[in-house]
Amino acid sequence: MSNRNRRYFVIRLSHDDARKRENLLRELQEGRLRQGWGWFPLVEGDKEIGVSVFGNRYRQAVDHDVDDKEVRRRYRILRPLLDIQKGDLIVIPLAPTRRSFMLAEAAGKYRFEKPDRNKYDDDFTRDFGHVIPVNLVREYDFTSSNEQRILSKKFRAYQSAVNNVWDSKAIDAINALHEGRQSEVNSTAEEIMHAIQKELEEWLHESRKPNEIEDLIKNIFVSAGYKYVRGNHFDKKGGDVDLEFEFPLPILNKSVPIYIQVKLKRGIDNDASRGIKQLSIMKQQLPEDAILVLISTAHKDSFGESGEQEAENNGILLITGADSLRLLALSALDDA
Repeated sequence: MSNRNRRYFVIRLSHDDARKRENLLRELQEGRLRQGWGWFPLVEGDKEIGVSVFGNRYRQAVDHDVDDKEVRRRYRILRPLLDIQKGDLIVIPLAPTRRSFMLAEAAGKYRFEKPDRNKYDDDFTRDFGHVIPVNLVREYDFTSSNEQRILSKKFRAYQSAVNNVWDSKAIDAINALHEGRQSEVNSTAEEIMHAIQKELEEWLHESRKPNEIEDLIKNIFVSAGYKYVRGNHFDKKGGDVDLEFEFPLPILNKSVPIYIQVKLKRGIDNDASRGIKQLSIMKQQLPEDAILVLISTAHKDSFGESGEQEAENNGILLITGADSLRLLALSALDDA
């Protein structure tokens, strides 16, 4: 590394299309971390093009009207790519699966390079020209060490495609993973967590109404800093949302909207895909940056591979079965 201090980033892969995501993971394994809206470079020579030139070129690249606010937003999201230098560490959430993340070290600075047309279709080669060369460190699940648990809980604070990381706890966790000195999860805490989870299972197996589990989830999100907006939102076209929250981002003077569908079920739910369809219908009228979540206490096998793929294609985060109980147990443990 140079004399500058190491910097840390969270960069998200596109979830819009399963094939594009597969291509992005392939490129990542080959040392190229790609980012979308990559129709033209962010630099000319050694100089960044700036928001004005970006706006002109962006408007030429898209097939609809774009106002100045949208131009500034897109540029603000992509601009941190130019700050990345060799040796910086990059976390890629929800990769290669929704229950894991990847850690990479930048092998160089930003460059513009279209994907190989002999490997990919026209849409992919057109959209993903922004590249950060990386050395892939490894993959991690969410819970096998304290550092992995800390990072996975921090992801909700980094919802943009490209994010700077300033949080000291997140930085310490990234460094520990990169240096291979992660710590084991405290066994006593694990025992407490399992005890809480067991109580929740028994509680759910009693005669409960859907609004009770919705209230519990509402309290968990509010306690975690989310702003409750409203519940039971229907569009009269088949769309349905049980809970709506906002996560405030004061520095950006905005909030990220979160829409949650809750299903209180036991065992295998033969109608599990209904919740995915309800959220998919609602998605069409929600803000572009909305986060969609389906929490179901049904067994995870209720959805099958096709259901999980449908959820991923529509950008819906599935929290099912034991994972839904684990979410509640971990949240209860945090409050203890």
